[in-house]
Amino acid sequence: MENREHFQEINALVASIAKALGQDDKQVATGLESGAITLSLGEDENGNRYIEARCGDQTAKVYQGAIRYADGVEPPTDPDAPTAG
Repeated sequence: MENREHFQEINALVASIAKALGQDDKQVATGLESGAITLSLGEDENGNRYIEARCGDQTAKVYQGAIRYADGVEPPTDPDAPTAG
């Protein structure tokens, strides 16, 4: 059996970034690999830490348990619905 450290956590992060940017998981994985999507760590004025994802002119923030969507990206009405692609 293959032991992949933090696989589930990384997979969840990629899925959250995909939702936040209105992309599908594969697009986000490809964007991260190519450098088209960049990530940085931040902290808001309330001391809450987040990961900021930038793709072109889109910026989204992923908090633990919450997503601040990029401008123009609407949250899915069904939390289990697939993301746009």
